[in-house]
Amino acid sequence: MHELFTNCAKYKILVNMPIAEQETINKQFQTLVQKGGNSEQTSLIVVRDTSSSMGNTASGTNMSCYDIAKALALYFSEFLKGRFQQAWIEFNSSAQMHTWEGHTPLARWYNDRSNYVGSTNFQSVISLFVQLKRQGIPEEEFPTGILCISDSEFNPTQLKLTNVEQAKMSLLAGGFSEKYVSEFIIVLWNLHSNAYGPKTGKKFETYGDVPNVFYFSGYSAATISFLTGKILNTSELFEAAMSQEILNMIEL
Repeated sequence: MHELFTNCAKYKILVNMPIAEQETINKQFQTLVQKGGNSEQTSLIVVRDTSSSMGNTASGTNMSCYDIAKALALYFSEFLKGRFQQAWIEFNSSAQMHTWEGHTPLARWYNDRSNYVGSTNFQSVISLFVQLKRQGIPEEEFPTGILCISDSEFNPTQLKLTNVEQAKMSLLAGGFSEKYVSEFIIVLWNLHSNAYGPKTGKKFETYGDVPNVFYFSGYSAATISFLTGKILNTSELFEAAMSQEILNMIEL
């Protein structure tokens, strides 16, 4: 899906892109949205890492991690409803929520004024959730979880907690119910680059198989289709992925 926006780097402003190319990209994007709208997990908001390292080229592509995350954020925002319609969350040293501006996918792409800068403070995302709740947004209107698209190098937390453990504690302390927090889905989606060498991804680790916490990689938005609501942890996600019909046809 991100390949649709490959040429955006060539055309610095939208008016420079030929009209026929614009119409083709917009149509192809909307077709993908129509095909992807049947997923049961379309109420997850994209949390997009815009730290400085995201400017590096994603492995196996000619696009930056920043632009691939941008394409995925644009796609998944199409499925959000209510107060979070067309929204996504940016985080680097701090976090802020954005709403895409424009009537077409390409217009929204070019209207994005974010840039890659700063560190990777994942906890700022949780602080933003708490802030929005204290501003009066009812719990039932919040997304059911997050798709955190990053190159995985999070800032460390305090007290030797993982970022996931700290996030759950902060949501509870911020007034979210135990039911909401226990069912809150955290997808840690790694866009690999060579920015950190062989140690990249280390700070994504949790201690054991944590319920409703999943690890994705790759660049396809279709990956989210595995989260049907019946898969509860990474072990079950692995089993589902390896049980695909096409894999069962392989003979060793």
